[in-house]
Amino acid sequence: MHNIKLISLALLFALLLPCAACADGAVDSTESAALTEAQTTGEPTDEDLLQQFMASQPEADYEGYAFKIVDRNEADHANLWWTRDVWSETVNGEPINDAVYKRNLMLSERYNIEIEEVDVAGPRNTVTTAVLAGEDAYDAVTDGLSELAGMGASGYLIDLHELSGLNLENSWWDRRLIEDFTLLDSIHFATGDISIMDNYGTWCFLFNKKLIDDLNLENPYDLVNSGDWTVAKMYDMAKTASLDLDGDGVMGDWDQYGLFSEHYNIYAFWAGAGRKITSKEDGLPVLTVYDDRSATMVDFILEIHADENTTMSDQHSLEMEFGVNVSFGEGNGLFIFGSLALSTLYRDTDFDFGFLPAPKWDSEQKHYYQTHSPFNLTAYSVPMTASDTERTGIILESMAGISKYTLTPAFYEITLIGKIIRDDESQTMLDIILGSRSYDLGNIFDWGGMRILLTSELYKKATANFSSSYAKKEQKALSDIDAYIEKISE
Repeated sequence: MHNIKLISLALLFALLLPCAACADGAVDSTESAALTEAQTTGEPTDEDLLQQFMASQPEADYEGYAFKIVDRNEADHANLWWTRDVWSETVNGEPINDAVYKRNLMLSERYNIEIEEVDVAGPRNTVTTAVLAGEDAYDAVTDGLSELAGMGASGYLIDLHELSGLNLENSWWDRRLIEDFTLLDSIHFATGDISIMDNYGTWCFLFNKKLIDDLNLENPYDLVNSGDWTVAKMYDMAKTASLDLDGDGVMGDWDQYGLFSEHYNIYAFWAGAGRKITSKEDGLPVLTVYDDRSATMVDFILEIHADENTTMSDQHSLEMEFGVNVSFGEGNGLFIFGSLALSTLYRDTDFDFGFLPAPKWDSEQKHYYQTHSPFNLTAYSVPMTASDTERTGIILESMAGISKYTLTPAFYEITLIGKIIRDDESQTMLDIILGSRSYDLGNIFDWGGMRILLTSELYKKATANFSSSYAKKEQKALSDIDAYIEKISE
């Protein structure tokens, strides 16, 4: 648990200026260019827009109140998934850290509060225990969508529409998530600019630019822009890239592969075709996972993953689960399909890599679609026992609005574009990836085990048959959906 007496805004800006001066030259040049452009064109800067936003927010004095947010610590989700965007002790020159500090300082001075992080191994368990005990212990919680959805279904979270001062119509909230997850006019979690973990949890492709050049393959950026970046095209390119590096006649852990993947990607490829386990009709979920076209898609995706000469995945690797991630970082793969967070592992690679959206099913498909981790794309919720809903709504709304002009630029423009993205085209690809995220209630709730079917059960069986496996689970899925609708209708 962290607590800090925040210093004044004037001192913060004094501290930030020398940090900017000693930062990476590329970032400093970018900031200078942006300032020059704003002065020339008269366009408002993020700082201008931030001040306009703050002027529009209600004034309140909460007398030093400790606003407690429960989130994940390293013990809960090690490596990539512990929460980075709730609290920061001081400025240190790292853009995200400093943006969080600046945001929290502004909240502190505006409302006379302190942001207090309660970092635990299992936010859902911590909050559920408090709610069941009737304790007004926490003001907000941020966790994975599947965890929050479970808490909401159990009645442990407040419908966000009940928070006066919170306006989910505003641009700093993810409208697509809100529309897709609102049921019977209620929603219990939201994300957007308030967090960077939703971006980290979004799925995308990375590709090795050196191998593209060495093998004289088509430019993936051109394929995306023309609409010809498809699953079949990706597979053809991947087959060309595979190579037995040690010459022992067997494709092993450290040979060169066309595709590094994981079991979740049976679903992720399928979702990239615009498919959903459930869709919404009249505001309620209906099962849409299966038809003949869907079965054809799944069969081909399984074929790609069963091709051990081309594809290495966490199921096939003899090393640890993260062996595929390490191997791609060594330059031994053409493509890797996983979370955007993977890109943070490859800042220091000797080869250049680029970003791509998940491939379309075919060139007739109009749009690209990106899925996400149901566990690691996080959102914000409010425990049912939080007593002052007006205060909570005002603080979360301000937190999200300030983040649009502080945290999001730090993540998107400085951290990714300034430190990870290595070409102009990848910035365009990132716009496509984050702008085409698709949400699926069936993925989050796993009614009837349909998500597990697509992400694990089929993947583990060499002779898996989607049609027969679906038939065995269909009635359970329908019953689970009916039971959920009845529960939320009470």
